[in-house]
Amino acid sequence: AAQTAGRVGEVLSLWGERRSKPMNTLNWEKMSANKASGTLWGDAAASSSLQKALKGGVDLPTLLDTRALEERFARPEAKASRVDVEEDKKKKAAKKSVLDSKRSTAVSIALEPIRKLLQGKELRDAILEVDPLLLEPETLKRLLEMVPTADESRMLRAHRGDVSELDRPDQLLISLSNIQLLEGRLQSMLFKTQWESDLDAYLVKKVDELKEACEKLKESTEFPALMQLVLHVGNALNAGTNKGNAVGFKVGTLLKLTELKAADRKTTLLHYTTEMARANAPGLVDGVLKLLPLAAAAARVELEEVRKKKAEIEAGMNQVDAVVDKVNEA
Repeated sequence: AAQTAGRVGEVLSLWGERRSKPMNTLNWEKMSANKASGTLWGDAAASSSLQKALKGGVDLPTLLDTRALEERFARPEAKASRVDVEEDKKKKAAKKSVLDSKRSTAVSIALEPIRKLLQGKELRDAILEVDPLLLEPETLKRLLEMVPTADESRMLRAHRGDVSELDRPDQLLISLSNIQLLEGRLQSMLFKTQWESDLDAYLVKKVDELKEACEKLKESTEFPALMQLVLHVGNALNAGTNKGNAVGFKVGTLLKLTELKAADRKTTLLHYTTEMARANAPGLVDGVLKLLPLAAAAARVELEEVRKKKAEIEAGMNQVDAVVDKVNEA
């Protein structure tokens, strides 16, 4: 600790307690004397290593001219600083905009994360090249929100001055407005990012679930046997009525097996049928139970939704084809 305090005193004796004028200071994390103890900063040998390394025995005060240091790093006078601020304000005020402030702000906010993705590349070039850096759904949705309206394009094209005089959102929209079929290109790029996931994760997956369930049911020997058992039990119950002598039933009938209660008001026709199957054909119920996971997955597939998604993908592909044709014709 005493050695470290000595180093602090040595620094003060070399460079003084303060400079003669306000300085631009180094914003470091200063280590206190007690924390420096036991580190390189409290090591006497380390502290003297620079002096030993200096050529010709030059001492530190001669090496580092504080007067020259002050001239080099003195803080600018307040008046000069205010002038700089005023100049900066004038430069900012010189920027023009044909967009309303709300639209300009929205474009600036949407642009910021996109600029980071592009890593210095021009947005216009990335769109024309269908750059994979842009092929993220959220990025493309932001870009679609930035597409200039007809009125904005007209006002931007009417600007006759230097484009650099305009604010950044205006400059960006001018650049984008010069891209032929901009909105169609972006929508096509968005479709490209989504159609594979829609096709694989939705259509193919749902169709595969239906297909597998149907195939397993067709291959099963237990399922038709159980249906026959239900048919016989039902015909026995309905004998002598206009519902008897059935040759078959719709699959929805199976749901009604739990609704028909026995005389004890506790068990149902499903319990009775299951008991009969287990007593007379032990493997029948177990074989059908193995099919339930597949049937459950298939039951969750909404055919109308599948048809709708298929139609959306076809419409998207037709739109992409139309955009490509128009670009090729230009």
